[in-house]
Amino acid sequence: PHVFFLVVVFFSMISYADFEPVNLDLLPEHQTKSSIATSRKTGIGIDFGSGKTPSIGLSIKHWISSHQAFQLHFGPRNINRDIFSQASYLFHLHQLAYSHAFEIFWFAGPGIFYGFDNEFDDHAVGALADIGLNLHFLEMPIDVSIELAPTLQLSSSIGLYLTANFAMRYYF
Repeated sequence: PHVFFLVVVFFSMISYADFEPVNLDLLPEHQTKSSIATSRKTGIGIDFGSGKTPSIGLSIKHWISSHQAFQLHFGPRNINRDIFSQASYLFHLHQLAYSHAFEIFWFAGPGIFYGFDNEFDDHAVGALADIGLNLHFLEMPIDVSIELAPTLQLSSSIGLYLTANFAMRYYF
């Protein structure tokens, strides 16, 4: 049920977006660079997920440049059972909204995941393709992101899944 809610919120937010290719060199600086990426590099916070991601866990995002970031989610998927981690390399492609209080970027990028199921003594390894929205507050070092990722599990029971994450991070 909560995956459906995240999917509806995500697609309602991006339904207003213009996805035409953009030459980043022609846009004003505030439309191409994340304010957090240029002032603070690393954010740590909490993550809520479903599918092949932690149900609740730690979220870390480190900006490599003003357009690219490395993201990690880590935590239990079920109480006392599964431990999952997910790592992604994200490209922040276009600014969808900008105001004096916040900016919203959409992002996409490849990733991998690894999980261990304690009950069945089983491992899960796979690849994923993240796409999502990142909201950066300009007056506070905080961001909020929502993402969906088609996920291909390559070990144990091979399958295609859809994962969803919601994360909040504080940057320092």
